[in-house]
Amino acid sequence: MKCRWLLAAVAAVAVASGCGGGGSKPGKRQQATTAPATSGTTTTPGTPGTPGTPGTPTGSADVAAGPANPGPAQVAAAAEVVALQARVTAHAGALSIGSVTVGLQGTAAADVDQVRLIRDVDSNGRFDAAVDAPLAQVQSAPWQLALAPAVNVAAGGVVDLLVLVRFRPGVPAGRAVIASIAGADVSAGGIAVTGAASGAQVSVAAAPPRQAWRTLAALPTPRSDAAAAGLATTGLVHVVGGAAAGAPTATHEAYDPATDRWRGRAPLLVPRRGHAVAALGGRLYVVGGRTAAGSALDSVEEYDPATDTWRLLPALPLALHDCGAVALAGELWVVAGTEGVTPHRGSFIWSPATGTWRQGPYVGVTGRAITADATYVVAFETPSQVFWGPGGPGSQIPVPGGFAQAATVLWDFPAEGLAAHVGARAYHVGGRRAGALVGELRSIEVAAISAGGYPETHAAFSQPRERPAVAAHGGTVYVFGGDGAGGAPVGPTEAFTP
Repeated sequence: MKCRWLLAAVAAVAVASGCGGGGSKPGKRQQATTAPATSGTTTTPGTPGTPGTPGTPTGSADVAAGPANPGPAQVAAAAEVVALQARVTAHAGALSIGSVTVGLQGTAAADVDQVRLIRDVDSNGRFDAAVDAPLAQVQSAPWQLALAPAVNVAAGGVVDLLVLVRFRPGVPAGRAVIASIAGADVSAGGIAVTGAASGAQVSVAAAPPRQAWRTLAALPTPRSDAAAAGLATTGLVHVVGGAAAGAPTATHEAYDPATDRWRGRAPLLVPRRGHAVAALGGRLYVVGGRTAAGSALDSVEEYDPATDTWRLLPALPLALHDCGAVALAGELWVVAGTEGVTPHRGSFIWSPATGTWRQGPYVGVTGRAITADATYVVAFETPSQVFWGPGGPGSQIPVPGGFAQAATVLWDFPAEGLAAHVGARAYHVGGRRAGALVGELRSIEVAAISAGGYPETHAAFSQPRERPAVAAHGGTVYVFGGDGAGGAPVGPTEAFTP
């Protein structure tokens, strides 16, 4: 027995020194008895993570880079990126993976503020939220992720893991990190895991230029008088209805900012133009609009993105077109608009909890250029007056007393534009002034409206247009379609990130 132990020790020294048949060249199942410097833990096969304790392996397993391990990538500060796909293979006996420690090396190792571990179910090297399963996350080093419940791998099976890294805000461009997983840092129910997996370098990209527009994939169906809203649950910006070839359409298309691609979605039940849309509770609500004959509509539709279906809700108390729709305090507010040819200066409030409409406050404004956050509603009136409310600065919606008019200064906002809200500012996009189309973007700090705060003018977008679809999503203002020169619908999509 003593001789056998001595021979085994000599063989181990030979392997460690790179002797014996080219042992310095790593293979897929290269045995690692010492964890990399990122863990600082020496282990003996059979009892991972326990320094110097002999173990009794009940199987064998290894870790290696997965077949779809991502290549080098750049990502904005404060954003998340897939840094590694690692494949754990159970060669003999089942595994029960209870924890994984991720190593991070590079100039930005100290600039990471979150690491997530994902089960890559479809083995495509990307995190697909609808398919893949988040396993664990940590916000500080050491990046040890405890899996509860454990991930079980049958004998002869494999599991693909994704390591997602998020850089903290303000990280300088060019900082980089490489993620790795060593077999010794995988706790697998007493089975020693050998090998290692490393990702490609991921670095922090330079921030995009401020006050600049980007041209994105064009709207597949050019149209004007459409309406748009972003849904956090889908990550998409949905553009619904509008006018194409002079007639209302039921077209529904969704833009994916992550891929710069469009997806077809279920059409509206009622073709319409000049309507309003808002996102509330993970669903879209489309209200009012006009028919092909120009009549106002009172119909309301609700879209469920989980089933890609629309359903009709109880009708608006009044048929309206060119109204605004905003989500406030868990309810849908329909503000202003036109009843036939008569301006409507009131509001209606839909409660999803009761499934009923009620009369809202008088707003003193007409038009569709209406937006809101959790505290204010801002309506850009033609001729160029701004209203705010309900309530005063710092109040919470809803507040009795209705809407208040801003300072009496006339701010020169174009007609036939639309509005969106990002951060502390309300943005007015496009329109027509003195008979000419404009590509203007102007904004007002919402809290300063009642004090007479003056609007800020930003860079103009490249395609002047009126009655475009406008939405704010993920801190970016998107402009879709609209009427261009000669009154023909246009397709360009442009985006502005403040």
